[in-house]
Amino acid sequence: MYRSPKTGDVVGRDRFQLRALLGSGSTGMVFEAYDRDESAVVAVKVLTEMAVNDAVAFQRFVREACLMRRLRHPNVVRLLSHAFEHGETPYIVMECLRGETLASRVARCGAMEKDEAIAVFSQVLAGVVHCQSRGIVHRDLNMRNVFLANTNRGPARAILLDFGVAKSWNETQMSVTLAGDAIGTLSFMAPEQMRGVAPEPSIDVYAIGVALALALTGRGPFPRSDALENYLAKRECRIRPECLELLPPELRPFVKRCLSVAPEDRYRSAEIAKRAFDAIVGIEATWGPGLVSVKPLDEDVYATNDEVTTRREVA
Repeated sequence: MYRSPKTGDVVGRDRFQLRALLGSGSTGMVFEAYDRDESAVVAVKVLTEMAVNDAVAFQRFVREACLMRRLRHPNVVRLLSHAFEHGETPYIVMECLRGETLASRVARCGAMEKDEAIAVFSQVLAGVVHCQSRGIVHRDLNMRNVFLANTNRGPARAILLDFGVAKSWNETQMSVTLAGDAIGTLSFMAPEQMRGVAPEPSIDVYAIGVALALALTGRGPFPRSDALENYLAKRECRIRPECLELLPPELRPFVKRCLSVAPEDRYRSAEIAKRAFDAIVGIEATWGPGLVSVKPLDEDVYATNDEVTTRREVA
């Protein structure tokens, strides 16, 4: 009988020893683990006892690994291994990152300076471009799912996390979401996403617009206390005036277009959005990773987020 793994357990045929719980959500847990074969520290994601017996949760876990196998980019968390063998603990192994989430950075230091935000979001856009080039919509781009990872060279790299609700927009056999299900994090969801419309690349562009506004101003462009109020403000594109005023003038048109109500009025893909962003901020077109300096942390925080809020799950 399956039980939720705990610190000290070994999964993957005696390969990965779970050292410390780094984060947990409704369906999964992420541990720092030691890879005995490679003598390396890794992050291991496993299902909870309740989720492993939930067909939808299990299928999403399998799909997460399948989609991550398509991705190989400096601004996307790297999949190292996975297994779903009968009688064994299902797991996904990823690189273990040290640093902090974008949400933690803004909460700790306040709104970002323009140059820092530009460096971060150029990388975020590059990561999303790669995902979309592989046919993948993330569906939950938010401040907690952007990680500023420390590197040996000092600066940090922005890395996309948590593909637990990601989806291929031409998905057929892998689909586990019913029409009308709203999946994502409320504050970052496009209006059509809140209505449960099938995901397209433009919903990730919308989320980037929300995150960029929040990073630059320290406040969201729309009210967040009530789901209906949030939806109505988005549907009418009532961006908070104080948020717009705090945005650098040259970036206001970019953010406003990302937050357009109709998908066809936004940048239709991350690639188009990145080209526009680079032109505005004067970055030469490149798909390589950028680096951004962040203040040293008192202690390491690992790329572990498994939080997805405001879901209406399949029954």
